[in-house]
Amino acid sequence: LYPGYLLESLDFLPSGELEVSFSSLKEDPEEGWKVSLLAPSLEPPFSEWFRKDTKILARTLSESLRGVPSLALGWGDVAFRDFLAREVEKTLPGWHGAPVVRLREGSTPEMEISFTPDPPLVLALLPSLQSETLPVILRQDLKEGMLKDLSPLVGLPVAWLNLHAEEVEFWSASLLRERNVASRADADLSVQFQAEQLSRIRVSVESPFYVLQGWIAGYAGSDGHYPELGLHLGKRLSSRKNGMELYGEWIVEANDFSLESRWGARWSPWKDVLLGGNSPGPEEISGGAYGRIPGKFVRPISGGATIPRGSITAPWGGGSTNIFPWSSTTTSGL
Repeated sequence: LYPGYLLESLDFLPSGELEVSFSSLKEDPEEGWKVSLLAPSLEPPFSEWFRKDTKILARTLSESLRGVPSLALGWGDVAFRDFLAREVEKTLPGWHGAPVVRLREGSTPEMEISFTPDPPLVLALLPSLQSETLPVILRQDLKEGMLKDLSPLVGLPVAWLNLHAEEVEFWSASLLRERNVASRADADLSVQFQAEQLSRIRVSVESPFYVLQGWIAGYAGSDGHYPELGLHLGKRLSSRKNGMELYGEWIVEANDFSLESRWGARWSPWKDVLLGGNSPGPEEISGGAYGRIPGKFVRPISGGATIPRGSITAPWGGGSTNIFPWSSTTTSGL
């Protein structure tokens, strides 16, 4: 029944139970096995993560096989495979270990364990990129680079990548920082990764010091105004997101391509609300509130040619509110 073991004693207990003692037929009962874990073909840094995970598994298997005769695996192979599956699940979730025993006369028995990924696997990546400081054309270039740089994630086990989610996020951020767009803008990167069959990777890219935005605007309900193109270039005075920003804006009207410039300052008192003022000319000054939608920029568009001193325009309202009694000019807004 138990090849590899010797029956040492057989005793009947007063309770009526039978006590059986066995000993190993190995010359040295403490002699261990040589355990080799064959890692799959993985690109760095995944190969390094796998190697670290297998160190604990190799030690556990070596201790468990110490004193076990090789003949015992002929009748105890099912129990050993169940034991191996439980230990692999603890240290390498998402991988399946297949053992192979190699016996050579006069040498220590050897066990080789190879690994294959277990479903579910990552089938595709769904990257999304959010930035309030980079223009859309640069964000698109960075997003396309993400798909290429992070493609080694496809085909790996979902459970194993969830175990290493923090390492995946750090690795992804380091790759994106090497891209020209991120490095030249000295951008701050944050990555959120969730391993699934369709894995989502959310990347936020923000320049701590510079803001570059553009817009296309049109007027409704007014025949005297034409569509316009705008460029916003700002310099933050601190790396804080809600810090003061000095900026310049250049607006070109589509009908005659006339150029208008604005210079101003703005800051964020709360979340995505911006307050600021700008001066298009030496005798004119305007103030307003700005709103931001995540990933987009909404700026106020005044419906009047001039906003006099003493009035403030809200971009979401239907007109300006006079804060001084002697200022009577009102403008319509969209």
